[in-house]
Amino acid sequence: NCLGIVYTMYVEPSSDIRIETLVGNILANVNVPPPGGHALRFSIGADDRQVIQPPASPTVPCTGLSVYNLFKELGIDHVVTIFCAALSDIKILFFSRSYWKLTEACKAVESLLYPLKYCYTFIPVLPFDLIEILDAPTPFIIGVHSDQKLQALANFDGLWVDLDGASVHLTENVKLAPMPEKPFNRTLSSLFQILKPDIHAADLAFPLNGRMNLKLDSGSPIVADYPKYKDESNKDKQIRAIFIRFFSELFAGYRSCLLIIRINPKPVISFHKVNIFFV
Repeated sequence: NCLGIVYTMYVEPSSDIRIETLVGNILANVNVPPPGGHALRFSIGADDRQVIQPPASPTVPCTGLSVYNLFKELGIDHVVTIFCAALSDIKILFFSRSYWKLTEACKAVESLLYPLKYCYTFIPVLPFDLIEILDAPTPFIIGVHSDQKLQALANFDGLWVDLDGASVHLTENVKLAPMPEKPFNRTLSSLFQILKPDIHAADLAFPLNGRMNLKLDSGSPIVADYPKYKDESNKDKQIRAIFIRFFSELFAGYRSCLLIIRINPKPVISFHKVNIFFV
């Protein structure tokens, strides 16, 4: 909203309001509240009323509709492939002619990794003059404008995504690491129940009358209304909950893989890599 007001003042200048004043008010007078704080109401000096609502948690990502939109544009299979590439420490490139789509797509992939944190290079929109960063040997998630597509893919090994064309490509020298079969299949099934419920209802003997009982693979039945599932914001939260459950299943019993060494003055905790295969 603030940027929209500044742009309006630029396109339609006013003798009473200067752009410098608006920018100065934003930088000097707007103190963003910390996560969990109360909503902040303010004005930047253009007879406007603005509200900032901080996130409830400092760690849980706030995605809005970015996750849902990514699944809607690319499809379940493509997004799951990108998710597996991020877990496999594979370089990921997004291409689009829209800077907003690049930012939202990168943010969506990062949020799907929660509670893990992506610790490599993360640049939603790469400036034109920094294209050499793509030659780095370390993994990354980077968004690049489509005008630089040929230059970016010249020596690229990894996974690249064309957001405008809804396509995902993996170079020949890169292979995805296999995911645990049972948790992975349950995740796919739950995603189809949320995003494509008609597929699960297609084989029912009787048509649905407004309400249906869905049973997620976790074993807990939920009763859902079709209007609720049409709510994109709720779908975004449900999708993220599915991936959180995937990590919960994946890391269940991890304490049995911890080895405590007590021969030192201070106990040392190490990870027993062999035991992970028996959890």
